[in-house]
Amino acid sequence: MIRLGLFQQLFWRVILLLLLPPVLLIALGHVYFQSAIWDRWRSDLGQEAAWTARHWGAPAPPAELARAWRQTHNSVRLTIVDAQGRLIADSQPEIAAHPDPHAASPLQGSAQIVLADGSRGVLTLSRARRFLATAKIDLHLALGMLLIVGLSVFAFYPMVRKLTVAFQRLGAQARRVADGHFGETIDPSKDRELGELIGAFNDMSLRLKAQDERKRRLIADVSHELRSPMARLRALGETIGRHPEEARRHLGQLEAEIALMDRLVGDMLETARFEEGRVALNPGPVTLADWAKDALERNRARIEQAGVACDCSIEAEGAVALFDPQRMVQVLGVLVENALAAVVGGPDPRVELAVATDDDHWALSVRDNGRGIPAEDLPFVFDRFFRVQTDRARATGGAGLGLSIAKAIMEAHGGSIEIESKPASGTVVLARMPLTPQFPHNSAERA
Repeated sequence: MIRLGLFQQLFWRVILLLLLPPVLLIALGHVYFQSAIWDRWRSDLGQEAAWTARHWGAPAPPAELARAWRQTHNSVRLTIVDAQGRLIADSQPEIAAHPDPHAASPLQGSAQIVLADGSRGVLTLSRARRFLATAKIDLHLALGMLLIVGLSVFAFYPMVRKLTVAFQRLGAQARRVADGHFGETIDPSKDRELGELIGAFNDMSLRLKAQDERKRRLIADVSHELRSPMARLRALGETIGRHPEEARRHLGQLEAEIALMDRLVGDMLETARFEEGRVALNPGPVTLADWAKDALERNRARIEQAGVACDCSIEAEGAVALFDPQRMVQVLGVLVENALAAVVGGPDPRVELAVATDDDHWALSVRDNGRGIPAEDLPFVFDRFFRVQTDRARATGGAGLGLSIAKAIMEAHGGSIEIESKPASGTVVLARMPLTPQFPHNSAERA
């Protein structure tokens, strides 16, 4: 069984809708035409009966009139009945002898007539209700219908065919993308709506390819970076095993390698939890100025230890906000880490930290004068595994998970995070949330 496509169904339904009015007009025209003809026949029969009754010579017998009428009027039956209703003349007696029970009632016209004996009777003229052939009218209407169908096919079918082929190509390409062939695109259409759909599909395919490539790079980075500290730990273990007296000297190196591995594994586990929608929060009322003073001062020491100037600003006197203070420290740490990575090696490196409030929101901002982010990379900075500089080592950048984690934490608080940046001009990150947020139930869990 052949199944018509969506656009083919639409096409034939349009054709049927175009054909329906002419068909209805033909049917209604036939009904009206026949009704008008029958009314005219009925009127003519009445007039003819009246004329015949007036001009018929009374001495002539009714049977003679019936015979004369039959010779000149084959389609019209003449009958005469007397005052008692008895049939005394019939131009077509065979109809009375063999009546058709299924025949429709005939059209009739009657008039009173004076019989030879001076009594009055009734002369009736009748004819069958016949359906007249309207072949000429039907032919014109049929030609008009064919012309409508032809013009409709000529106007609509190329468009329907074009849409069908385009969606078939789009469906085939979607199946290829579903099979893992990311990055494949389709030539855009000149039609606006179809072009927008194909453009969105191409963007999706390219983004899937970019994300897949980032994940592949992540796997390679994780494999390499786990292998490297593990190899160094093994070497340190062998060294301590051979020279136990030097164990204390290598403890700092062991701790650094373990911290590096713990950080990488922690980022991976945190990302997995966020992807599953399990953002554990422990919100509570926090005096914003006290929290900001502690969090900013701790990060100031970290920034200055890296040889970078730091300015802190707090404008939150008396404000109390509802949030998870540890999670917000985590967000601040991610933003500071990215800012430090951006200013390393630059002239006069500087990072500015600020906390401020307005009527019903508070904001945490981190500004740096580093290398900035290219405009083409800005839409992707919050994507999982994305790094602006793919050649950055673990010492200057992570696996590209920090900003995505920070964004998930902010959204779990009902807030947002935005980035403004220009190459060689620095970057400003603004994390903003309500003082008393309504925590989304589908993305936050109270710890």
